[in-house]
Amino acid sequence: MGKNSKARRAAKARSKTQAKSKAREKAKRRERPSGGSRPSGGSRPGGHGGRGGARPGDGPNPFGEPFREDPEGWAHNLLEEAAWLRYQNSNGIDHSEGHQASILNDLRSVSVEVLAQAGERAILRRLGQIWDGGWQPAELLRQARLNGKRATTGRLVGQAIANDDVRRRATTLDSRWIAQTEAMGLPDADGKSGWIRRFALMEGLDAAEVRDLLIDVLAVMYLPKVETLIPPPGSKGAAPSGRSIRDPASADRDPMLERIRALLAKAESTDFEEEAMAFTAKAQELITRHAIDSALLDDAGGTGGEEPGIIRVPLDPPYWDAKGLMLQIVAERTRCRALMMTGLNMSRVVGYPSDLEAVEMLFTSLLIQAQTSLAQAGRSAPPGTRTRSTSYRASFLVAYAGRIGERLAEINAAVASEVAETQGGGFLPVLRAREDTIDEFMAEHYGDSSKARIRGGYDSAASAHGRMAADSAKLNFGDVEGDGSPGPSGAAPPHALSRESSGS
Repeated sequence: MGKNSKARRAAKARSKTQAKSKAREKAKRRERPSGGSRPSGGSRPGGHGGRGGARPGDGPNPFGEPFREDPEGWAHNLLEEAAWLRYQNSNGIDHSEGHQASILNDLRSVSVEVLAQAGERAILRRLGQIWDGGWQPAELLRQARLNGKRATTGRLVGQAIANDDVRRRATTLDSRWIAQTEAMGLPDADGKSGWIRRFALMEGLDAAEVRDLLIDVLAVMYLPKVETLIPPPGSKGAAPSGRSIRDPASADRDPMLERIRALLAKAESTDFEEEAMAFTAKAQELITRHAIDSALLDDAGGTGGEEPGIIRVPLDPPYWDAKGLMLQIVAERTRCRALMMTGLNMSRVVGYPSDLEAVEMLFTSLLIQAQTSLAQAGRSAPPGTRTRSTSYRASFLVAYAGRIGERLAEINAAVASEVAETQGGGFLPVLRAREDTIDEFMAEHYGDSSKARIRGGYDSAASAHGRMAADSAKLNFGDVEGDGSPGPSGAAPPHALSRESSGS
């Protein structure tokens, strides 16, 4: 058995170099926006005209033959080109200001009706590409709200998703897709043409504002391809093997995960740090026991064949990188791996299904608890003091995350020691093998990651405060239920954020 295991590990090690090379090639392909590499519509003879001829604005007549032949197609092409230029500018690729101004000028006299028709055509087409590129509705709406230059950008994207969803109801939709759109609180929609025109009337927008809004919406919809976690509308079957997320319905039926969720809800609802950490510690004990039970079942031959899955976790500003570090630490202490998705304010987490569920719950709860502690510090300090500064808050979150990592390691070690004494250590090789599988999955699909320092500066008082907030009670998991005792501290948590290497 031991010789076979060594041979297997040696074979895996020899394949890692090839896996990393393949991952880099995949990363380059993923870098291309799922909305297309640039606007479609063919070449633009005469500088702009989508179907040939002189550009509107050349000469006394503002609208030439191309516009008269197909006003909607002509406006569609210019909107797409303007959005592409804005997207590239936002990524540091400068273009002639005169060229961009010329496009805007060409669109200046186009009516709201024509702009709306062209916008619907462009946006709905782009949505199909985005869904095929692995994105989910809630993720797209979040990107629009984060990156749009105006508040109406997010609202119009919500309208677009709602109208697209209504149109696709007749097709086969994955149950998770349906559950997500229903939970988003999307506006009412009938899927009929004219929804952008109705939106403009409701918002009181004139033609110039509609033009600028459509350009902004199309610009934020240039997104890189990501893993398909839920089959997109119109497709059949499940997501690719090893890349599916857990079914929320089945997770809800797991009594252990329900107990964990209830404990974390109690931790979030209290204003007392000592009580919050007691509930959180107990939740981590249950998470670890749940993983060990699963490993013992595998060791006994009761299950097998389960593969790593992926979830994507949003990281909202401010201090998104400090929050990303906290997620990374929680993931590693829960036998998963987290990798920041460059430029998207999201992190992908790879692990086994029950562990992924636990990571998401625990991270969300700890983030709420940390923000509660920060808010309490801010309320008790006069305006302008250091507790309200960027460096203080970033340092607090980094220190909080570091100490949380130490505490989770202590709890894991104590639970593992207790189970080993009573039931034997047969689960340990299974847990190690699972982590090896996750590491190999990461190497194969994402190659080497890079490290990034947390922005915001350093504040020693904030660092001390963050550790106190995470450890003020100096609790172990037995303080809530049972008579456990603290175990070894485990490895020190990381203090640099793992992210995709350049080009991924």
